[in-house]
Amino acid sequence: MSLVTLAIPFFLISVLVELALDRWRGWGLYRLNDAIGSLSAGVLSRITGLVRTGLLLVIYIPLYQLLQPYYETVGFNWSLDNGWHLLLAVVAYDFCYYWKHRIAHEINIFWADHLVHHQSEDYNLTTALRQPSGGLPIGWIFYMPLLLIGLPAELLITAGAIDLIYQFWVHTQKFPKVRWMEWIFVTPQTTAYTTPRTRSMWTATTAVSLSSGTACSAATRKNWKTSPASTACASR
Repeated sequence: MSLVTLAIPFFLISVLVELALDRWRGWGLYRLNDAIGSLSAGVLSRITGLVRTGLLLVIYIPLYQLLQPYYETVGFNWSLDNGWHLLLAVVAYDFCYYWKHRIAHEINIFWADHLVHHQSEDYNLTTALRQPSGGLPIGWIFYMPLLLIGLPAELLITAGAIDLIYQFWVHTQKFPKVRWMEWIFVTPQTTAYTTPRTRSMWTATTAVSLSSGTACSAATRKNWKTSPASTACASR
């Protein structure tokens, strides 16, 4: 069973807690129809995700085996049981995801697949579950560079799951600001002032967004449905 599947109960409990607080405190973060739409998209994405993951592995594993002599020569010897290896794998995966996500906001063929994530009228934890299930399954091409460092398929899948699970919690508006975290990780607060195309897991990508002029004010959330390529902050 994958890590993402194991995390589903945590996702649902978190949504219910945020919903209960929303009703109790009158935040106005949730509407029933929008939340159901996000959850439905999430269920469908888990089903079609099997095809996407399968396609990635069908392409990745033969190429990995083909490059095995190169890995032996260089001395690459990754292990899923090594915590440092797993950490490096997540960083490497997240770097590839950064470019996948950014290009998804800049090139129409990728945006056509990704835009479903931005179609919600609300911004809450169910929005994190609104993942794409249609479009061309071509996102795998962004992870091919991981072959250059000899990352095994099992580490690729595990790192991808960790990266995806982490992104869940940043889709809330009610987590308190923790400044020290923003120097290491992306948080709900940094998501507020960084355009969606620059959001990733690590602060390295936040620094890129700030230095390249793609960081915006918290008003970015008002443009949640719009590709940053068409917003003023993206054109600075």
